Amino acid sequence: MELLKKYATRKYLMYGSIAGGILAVIMLIIYLTVGQGLDSLSGLSSALSSFRSLCVLYYIDFVILVILVGGYAFRIGYLKDASFMGKLLLGCNGAALLMGLFCFSAIRAVHALASGDFTAAMAYSGSMDNKGIMLVIMVLAQIAAAGISIYILFVKRNEQVEAEEAMKDLSEGAKAAGESVSKASAAAQDHALKLSEKCKAYYKTEKGRRNTIIGGIAAAVVIVCIAGFSIYQSVKKTPIDLTSACTVTFEGVSGEGTADINCNPDYDHTNEDIRMFMSDVTYKVEKDGELKNGDDAFLKAEYSQATADSCKVKVENPEKKVKVEGLEIVYKTFAEIPKASSDKFEAAAKAALEAYIKDRSTSFFSSTKVTVEHVALIGVYYEYRSYDHTGTAHYVYRTKVTEDSKYSTEKNTDYYDVKITGISSAKETDLSEESDMINVDSIYLYEDEKTDAMALEKFKQYKTNLETIKEQAEKTVFKDERKSK
Repeated sequence: MELLKKYATRKYLMYGSIAGGILAVIMLIIYLTVGQGLDSLSGLSSALSSFRSLCVLYYIDFVILVILVGGYAFRIGYLKDASFMGKLLLGCNGAALLMGLFCFSAIRAVHALASGDFTAAMAYSGSMDNKGIMLVIMVLAQIAAAGISIYILFVKRNEQVEAEEAMKDLSEGAKAAGESVSKASAAAQDHALKLSEKCKAYYKTEKGRRNTIIGGIAAAVVIVCIAGFSIYQSVKKTPIDLTSACTVTFEGVSGEGTADINCNPDYDHTNEDIRMFMSDVTYKVEKDGELKNGDDAFLKAEYSQATADSCKVKVENPEKKVKVEGLEIVYKTFAEIPKASSDKFEAAAKAALEAYIKDRSTSFFSSTKVTVEHVALIGVYYEYRSYDHTGTAHYVYRTKVTEDSKYSTEKNTDYYDVKITGISSAKETDLSEESDMINVDSIYLYEDEKTDAMALEKFKQYKTNLETIKEQAEKTVFKDERKSK
């Protein structure tokens, strides 16, 4: 404790404040000039070297501030030093130390970057906001403390020396002058009071005490406001709305729809922390690839909460509900086809088959007369093709025809597959006679004795994705007959 009393004197502490002020001025000069000449490699190298020097000076200055604040606190708290200047210097150095604490992690990041340790620099990158302002406040507070110390140590001390010399001269003059010694002594004392105790005498007056208290309160309020604002700036989070500015459109077919997401959140693109956070944000829509019209889909922003915290970002509206619409309607099953359309298919298929047979018999090259004795529908099937999202309806018919030629008369049982293709909601199904959406294929059975089951088995042979709508096959065996003329 005696050692602390020996070295924690006003004089030593003021010398420390002056040293800290000198370091602060050097740091301020480096901070203001370090960005010049970055258009060349030598300039970049010089800037990195200046950054390293700034960090070293900061660490030294920080240690000096800790010692000064501890010393003034010891004098005021333990030694009961009630001097106004001591409290003022404690306030200035305390404010500088507080700003230095806020800047500590940022200085570590700068030092790591200047030393080439990019991993460590990234780890501290989330603490860079407003640290330049805090560093300037720290420097200004130290310069103020140094200015006060210089005034007390040198200007005020010279005034006291001048007063003492004036008193000595007046005392010697009094001895020589005899009767005028009392008047000269009084004048010297009055002059000394004006010079050496001017501030003290002013403080003892009611007006002086009032103005000093007001000035001290004002200075304390300013320091508290600056410190509070700096603390608020260091801990406050910037709100970012992630989904309100997003638009979602849907593509594909209902039941297999996909989402096209376009998001442009509004944020400060010059803020490196926010830009780093936003570069990590991705968006997705639930059940993408399985969407159908009328669904309530949820757009979700995916992000790292740890990154948001380190970048001081407050996330708002991380998800948004959107209505699925605009997808093409496809008919994966026959039942999904509007009944007003599907009811017309059977009649159109039968008409197309009869026209096909008639066309065959009236061909220019044909000498055979074909008479249709009977047409029976034995099966209806539906086939959906996922690659083009269209459907095909199959109508399987059994026909009995008589073919009369110049040489013979034949009575045959034939089977046909009448296909209605390209069924979708994107276009209307053309069922006219000239339509290329209706095609007739023969189902060839070369046996003389035929059954509906044989024809249906042959029809299904190479079709794997077939929906059976109805089957009404007879068990009768049909025999072909031929008579020569």
